[in-house]
Amino acid sequence: MEINKACKIIFVLYFIACFGAEIWYLVTLSKIGDYNEYDVSFFNSKHNFNNWF
Repeated sequence: MEINKACKIIFVLYFIACFGAEIWYLVTLSKIGDYNEYDVSFFNSKHNFNNWF
């Protein structure tokens, strides 16, 4: 019985942490706005990653 209760508590805490991380991610994205303003390009980073290997 105690293990079941502990699992539920851990699950709820994990859910709250994931929900908080998602909110933090969305707030950060809204603060950054458009990546092109900062010379960040997905294709350049992908190209650099492929060159590494």
